Formats: sequence, structure tokens, C-alpha cells
Amino acid sequence: MDPNYKIPRYKGADEIVTLVEAKAQLGVEHSDQDTQIKDYIKAAVIEAESYLGGPIYKRGVIFGIPDWAIRVDIPTGPVQSIDYVNYLKSGNSKRTTLAAAIAAAGLLTLTANLADGDTVTIGAKVYTFQATLTDVDGNVHIGADQGATVDNFAAALDLSGVSGTDYAATMTENEDVTGLNSSDNLALTAIAAGVGGNTLATTETSANASWGDPTLLGGLDGLYKFYDFGSGGQAVILKSVSHSIALEIETQDAIKIKCQIGWDKADIPDDVKKAVLLLITDAYEFRGEKELKLNRSSRNLLRPHKQF
Repeated sequence: MDPNYKIPRYKGADEIVTLVEAKAQLGVEHSDQDTQIKDYIKAAVIEAESYLGGPIYKRGVIFGIPDWAIRVDIPTGPVQSIDYVNYLKSGNSKRTTLAAAIAAAGLLTLTANLADGDTVTIGAKVYTFQATLTDVDGNVHIGADQGATVDNFAAALDLSGVSGTDYAATMTENEDVTGLNSSDNLALTAIAAGVGGNTLATTETSANASWGDPTLLGGLDGLYKFYDFGSGGQAVILKSVSHSIALEIETQDAIKIKCQIGWDKADIPDDVKKAVLLLITDAYEFRGEKELKLNRSSRNLLRPHKQF
């Protein structure tokens, strides 16, 4: 069953292309036409989104299903996150929100900086802290102070730091957890939400660090799960729950799902941005002469990202 939905119109508040970028594309150095160029940016984004079938910069979209379904296919994307899933439980009026899965978490508390040779184990991976960094997967450089060491450790988990300086150049990304510096302690969160994260073991061999528990804790399975099937589409699968069986004519949607659809600004594909810049160029060069429409070049750039 296809959901009902409406993509919120782009209002220009989120800068997919900045005024500076647009003016550089147009070769405009003065500020006399800034207001007009901002309008061209907005018009170009709206035209591109119309062709793509979904937002470029992520926005909240509500999908409504008129009858009960276990699987709800999301017809546009990319889906960044699910804000909520709710449904009619009884009487065609009372809505109930389904619980989302919760990721397990843990905290490594430090009383001082780690020492050379200290180790921390997360799941099956052992991290060894070194004053002089050597290139072995798992080795993390001890920073100038406790906070710097925690920063290096957190960066080693997702390879977001300086390879060969903060951690070994051959370090591999941890596929189970992410981490961040929390008041010079390491806060861990399981990547996959659910009870599975509660089995991730956490141990250490250090006089200056300790885990609150031997495993991550707090992971809970939700009553729905989001699946990205790649070219096969995206869907929300609902667990069996008590729900309204007989829906009245003209009733509310049996299920409502709010998703964040589109890309984070840093992840907008280069081809999409290039297509918007081409549209801005057309809008500027033919201003007042014709309606803004995709040309062949911009369409070719957008086609690989078209949703339907």
C-alpha cells in the first residue's frame, strides 16, 4: 500500500548553495543583485527537487498509511532518520507512538592520563596506548593530557582523526561503536540500536581507567525497524501490536511515520550541487525571458539521484 505524503516546499532557509558560491559561478562581484540571486538560488533548488522527487537538504516528511500494514515502503529518500511512528490503537481516534530501538552505551572513566602500554578492549578489538606511536592496528597515541588522549581514542574508533599521528596509520574502523569525549572520559554508543549492543564486552588494563560495567548496557529493541535495501528501496517494518481493525471512512491514517528525508549539507552529492549551479546560471542569464526549466546537462547530473 502506497503512503500519502507531501514534500515540504523549499523555503531557502538552508543554504544548499551559498550566495558566495552562486556569485562565483555567475562571475558577479558587486552586491547590487544579491537579492535577485538569492531568489534564483531558491528557484533552482525547487526545480531540482521537483525532478528528484524529494528534498536535497534534509527536511521532515510525514507519510500516512490509510490501513494497517506490517511493512511500509518509503517512496522517496534518502531517509536519514525516523522521528516517530504512530498508529491508531482503538476507536479511530486514539494514536499511540511506537517505541524506537535504543542503542546500548557505556562510559570509560579516567582518573588521570593513560600510561604507555595500557589497553582497552571493546568487543573483540584491543586498543593499546603508546607514548611513541608505532604502526599496528589498534595502537592509539597518548596525548599531552587526559582529554587529548580521549580525543585520540574517540577519533580512532571512526577514523576521524589524523592517521599516523593520533592513531596507527593501519587502524581499522570499529564497526560496533562510536565514541566521544565526555568531560575527558570516553562515552561509547553502539552503532546498531537494540539489545545486541548489550553483549559488547568492555575491559581495560589500566590503573587510571575503569568501566562502569563489563558490557555496554541499556540497549532495547524497538517496535519498528528501518531497513535500507539499497537499490531495493527503504522500508519501515512494524512489529505486531494491538491496533484498530475497522477503520471508518474518512478516518485518520492508520499509521503515520515522520522521516528526515534528504542529505546532510556536507553529504549533498557534488553532481546535485553542480546541477543547482547550472540552473542558477540559466535563471540569471535568461532572467525574465523564460520559465526556469532543467536543461540536458543539469538533468544528466541529477538523474542518478532521482527517487522515482
